[in-house]
Amino acid sequence: KEWNPDMNVEGVEQFVGPSTEGYFTDEFWENIDLCWNALDNVAARQYTDSRCLWYSKPLLESGTTGTKSNSEVILPFRTSTYNDGEDPEPVGIAKCTLRNFPYLPIHCIEFAKEKLFEEQFEFGIER
Repeated sequence: KEWNPDMNVEGVEQFVGPSTEGYFTDEFWENIDLCWNALDNVAARQYTDSRCLWYSKPLLESGTTGTKSNSEVILPFRTSTYNDGEDPEPVGIAKCTLRNFPYLPIHCIEFAKEKLFEEQFEFGIER
């Protein structure tokens, strides 16, 4: 607001994908001017990219996967999309997934294992 009083920014902390289309409805997409990603997995990035293309919304894509990071501006029908690129299959589980959206049993196991080691050892697990 300090830079531009007419700008409204809303942060959303929600799992992104086909299972949350009840939240990310047509109305949601039609009422935004731009989408700014900070997602922790490739599937969510690909899904958001496809929705932004479908609704002709610019996408500011940024994120990390392990030690890899990316940042790009995607303009529908003017630049290549996130899905045009190829990402290698992720290795391991993103820390954000463990903290915010653990949806597989292995996520819960990994979270508990890390917490146990953090409490038992001063420096936690080194990989």
